[in-house]
Amino acid sequence: MGKKKKNGLLARLLVVILFCAGISFLAYPVISNMHNQWQNAQHQAEYDRVIKAQSANESRKLWKNAQAYNEEHTYNTSVDIFGENKKAADTDRYQYRKMLNPTGDGMMGYIEIPKINIMLSVFHGTSNEVLEKGVGHLAGTSLPVGGDNSHCVLAAHRGLPSAKLFTDLDQIEKGDKFYLHMIDHTLAYQIDQIKIIKPKQLEDELAIISGDDLVTLLTCTPYGVNTHRLLVRGHRISMDSHKKINPLRKYIRYGVLATIIVFLIGVKWYVWKKRKKRKTK
Repeated sequence: MGKKKKNGLLARLLVVILFCAGISFLAYPVISNMHNQWQNAQHQAEYDRVIKAQSANESRKLWKNAQAYNEEHTYNTSVDIFGENKKAADTDRYQYRKMLNPTGDGMMGYIEIPKINIMLSVFHGTSNEVLEKGVGHLAGTSLPVGGDNSHCVLAAHRGLPSAKLFTDLDQIEKGDKFYLHMIDHTLAYQIDQIKIIKPKQLEDELAIISGDDLVTLLTCTPYGVNTHRLLVRGHRISMDSHKKINPLRKYIRYGVLATIIVFLIGVKWYVWKKRKKRKTK
C-alpha cells in the first residue's frame, strides 16, 4: 500500500512538473518581450530626464547639428544589414557618432508605433548588440530629424525569442502613423508605401527623393525565412494632438489574467482532491 501511495505521489509530482514546464514554455515569449519593453522604457525615461535637465541651448545645438548633417548628406549609402556579408556603410564614424547622442550611450531617441503597440529605443548603427535590444539607424542614410531631401532608415529584427521588436510590422497599413521622439522634438509620419523587395533592390528603394521628408522602417520577411526585405515608408506630416502609448499596459493585463487563470486552476485542483479523499473514505 505504501508503495502505491509513493508511486501515486511521484506521478502527481511529474504531472505538476510537466504542467509548470509547459506554462513556462508558453509564457517565455510574453515574459521576455515584456522585459525588453521594460528595458526600453527605462532607456527612454533616462533619455527624457537627460534632455529635460540640459539647457535649451544644448538641445538646440544638438538639433541644429543633426539638421546640418542632413543638409550636407545628399545621397544614401544603403547596405543589406541582414545579409550574411553585411558591412557598415562608408561614413565618417567619429562625426556620425557625435550626432544625436545626448546620453553618451549611442541612443538617438525612440520610435513609437501605436498600431502595433511598440515604443522602441533607436541607436546609432545596426550592430548585433543594437539589433538584439532595439532599433538601429542605418548608417549612411539621413538622420531621424526630418527636413526636405531626407530619407532616414530604421531597422530592427523580427521573431527574436527575447523580443518582438518589428515582428508585427506586417500589420501596418497605409495611412497608419508613427512618431519619432528625438531630443525635445516629436516628428509625425504617415505610411504611404509598403513594399517587399529582394536585398539587391535596397539601394534604389532607400534613395533620397528630392523635396521629400521620408522615414523607412526595414525588417526581414517572410517571418522565419528572411529571404526578402519588408519596407514600410512614411512621409512627414504635421504633428497632431497625440498622446504617448504605454506598451507595458497590455502586459500588465496579461499578467492579471494569467494570475486569475492559475488561481482558478489551483482552486479546481484543490476541490477535486477534497472530493477524491471523501470518496476513498
